[in-house]
Amino acid sequence: MESENKTANTYAKGLPERPDHIMRLPVDGRGYPVPYFASYFDGKPDFRVIDRDKVIATATGKCCTICGGPLNGEAYFAVGPKALILTCATDGPSHKDCIEYAIRTCPFILNPNARARRSGLPEHPAIREQAIPERPPIYGVVSVRGDVKIDNSHITILCSWDQADYRFSKDGKWIEPAEARPFIETAIGELQAEIENGPRPPAIPEEKFESWKAACKTDIKTRAERLLAQIGP
Repeated sequence: MESENKTANTYAKGLPERPDHIMRLPVDGRGYPVPYFASYFDGKPDFRVIDRDKVIATATGKCCTICGGPLNGEAYFAVGPKALILTCATDGPSHKDCIEYAIRTCPFILNPNARARRSGLPEHPAIREQAIPERPPIYGVVSVRGDVKIDNSHITILCSWDQADYRFSKDGKWIEPAEARPFIETAIGELQAEIENGPRPPAIPEEKFESWKAACKTDIKTRAERLLAQIGP
């Protein structure tokens, strides 16, 4: 991955006031702070491409995936309904003020019509197989109870959510848990359909595939029911 270009730019007018942690970040040509996780190509950041090494470092080294600073015990994630059910994330942990700033600032989060784009991505080995995430309909902002674990093969952070600390955002605005529940309920069916219609994992024998799918779908339902009970009515 290429080195970062630290050329100074001016923070864009109209964006929210930056918390102290965000003040440490360089600003891109549009006036947006460049998150720590972003990859650089030809000296320019591409926010769509997560730097794998940085994500692994944030998960294992206790630093913020947005600002790069030490977490000092904080570990917040912003994830969609499916990831909330599965208790996992593809971005590393962050400070609470960094996550909340991103929720109020990131164009991808704010724009309900935003879609993941692969067009214009640099031709680079580091991103040939990297998935560009789809925009979830809502984000759950939640802290982690205990340590996080990382699956290096898929850059997936495995978490245990703090049951007492859920907040939800839709298009950059905070919503009540009751408004988030329908999106979580929809995600149950979507996840189960992905299991039902997806390919058989190589580790699962063909004769056990159907029972494996049934067990996975039951696990998804159990996880979702637990989550809905935690966030309340």
